[in-house]
Amino acid sequence: MKKALCFCLVCFLLSRAIVLGSACLTFYSFDKPPAPPGYVESGQGPLDEKPLNVLYFYDATHYMKIAQEGYTLAETPWFPLYPLPIKLFGGTPAAGVLLSNLLFFIGLVGLYKLAEAKGVLLASVSTIGLVFSAIHSESLFFCLAAWFIVALAAGKKEWAGILAGLAALSRPPGWALAAYLAVAAVGELVRGGTGKRFKSVLAPPVIAGVIGLAYPVFLLCHYGLADILAVRREARTFMPSGGGPSRT
Repeated sequence: MKKALCFCLVCFLLSRAIVLGSACLTFYSFDKPPAPPGYVESGQGPLDEKPLNVLYFYDATHYMKIAQEGYTLAETPWFPLYPLPIKLFGGTPAAGVLLSNLLFFIGLVGLYKLAEAKGVLLASVSTIGLVFSAIHSESLFFCLAAWFIVALAAGKKEWAGILAGLAALSRPPGWALAAYLAVAAVGELVRGGTGKRFKSVLAPPVIAGVIGLAYPVFLLCHYGLADILAVRREARTFMPSGGGPSRT
């Protein structure tokens, strides 16, 4: 385990130095940092040379607003598990950046258990590696997904259910993990799971579903289905062309 931690730490530090160094060099080399037309006006992020602004863009503005002010109807497309700990740790951009980097490192440790050095190296040099340090939920989902697979490989299906449920509270693709558990459970039942085994087989997807449904149930109770559907249709990721597909 010590070897894994040391290797992951070295990869983490080197990759962050390269990725963040390159990003900062690009961002701060301009008199006015580059951005798509309408970037600031549409509220996609600040555009000045404050130290953390290179990691504060697009979805970060929504996560920080949730962490600092709580949910409004307009922010409901952004899932709660990432902004919650930011709020608990002070609700500042620095807290978001620290959280993302910590989760990325923990995810690398889980990945080492699955694919050892090669997997960690590939994740560290990912071409989208900047988001793993930015105020975005990708690092949280990466961490949960890696340890979800570790739990499955170790036969700890109840823990896999918990992690899948948490993943479903972090990003929509988290439901793919819960779906995998459901399909696997059906497969086991078809092969003859009955009695006590019936309950143990169904436990992981049920756990995942109960945890994951906490946010949709909250939205339905607090806002209603019509308003939720309307705001999700309007949610957009601001792309360089000036518009983009639905964030959700």
